[in-house]
Amino acid sequence: MNRPISPTAAMIVILLALLIFSLVFSRAEWAPEEKRPFRLPPEPSLSETEVTQSRRGLKPLGIVGVLPPLKEDRRKGVRVAVVVPGSVADRAGIQMGDLIVSFGGQKLQHPLSLVGALNNAKAGREYEAVVIRDGKEQKLTITGIIPLPPEERPHRL
Repeated sequence: MNRPISPTAAMIVILLALLIFSLVFSRAEWAPEEKRPFRLPPEPSLSETEVTQSRRGLKPLGIVGVLPPLKEDRRKGVRVAVVVPGSVADRAGIQMGDLIVSFGGQKLQHPLSLVGALNNAKAGREYEAVVIRDGKEQKLTITGIIPLPPEERPHRL
């Protein structure tokens, strides 16, 4: 004898069929999610104008920074590519390869941060710079900074 299926039983059968279908044909993975290393978003590229302004803005210190920043230096400071002999930086003991991480108590995360600090520097004042050299932090005293005249300063800082 055939008994009719109740509406509740029919609904349960349909839901189970949909569940089985979705499990078989879905792309979902049941394995635990792998932990992926955190990656910083790509550094915005510097335009040629920004590179030029950064190089000009670092003149009062007497260095050329690595531009754009190296991947390992991102958001850490300014890597020194060149120290002009006899410059303020040279007299303070800054060397090629140093990573300048702070200047005048201000942490530096980008070469433009140092350019801004140099724009605000006062002639004749002493400033403390913290550099990382060979993995060790060193504090250096910088004196004799002569800021660029306002008309020569980078515009967007």
